[in-house]
Amino acid sequence: MKQFKKRRYERRTVAQWEALICEQGQSGLPIRAFCIERGIGYSTFGNWKSRLADKRQLSEQASRFVELSPPAVSADVHWEVELDLGAGVVLRVARR
Repeated sequence: MKQFKKRRYERRTVAQWEALICEQGQSGLPIRAFCIERGIGYSTFGNWKSRLADKRQLSEQASRFVELSPPAVSADVHWEVELDLGAGVVLRVARR
């Protein structure tokens, strides 16, 4: 019976994957060559690169939110807020 050599996979933290992805970008090596040189699975590297890009994109989107609240004034004061959402969409909120 043929015996197979057991592969050992190194578990990495999110921070380690971020560092590896950054290092690959700075190395100038194609992803496949970088993965071979480092003993990293090509598809695993790609999965982590996509996952971290999605996380970064969500974080950037979240930082674009601004909390708005009406001024603390008496009931007889009127106010209006207009928010241009782009693509011709405008949100208007008013108190009259």
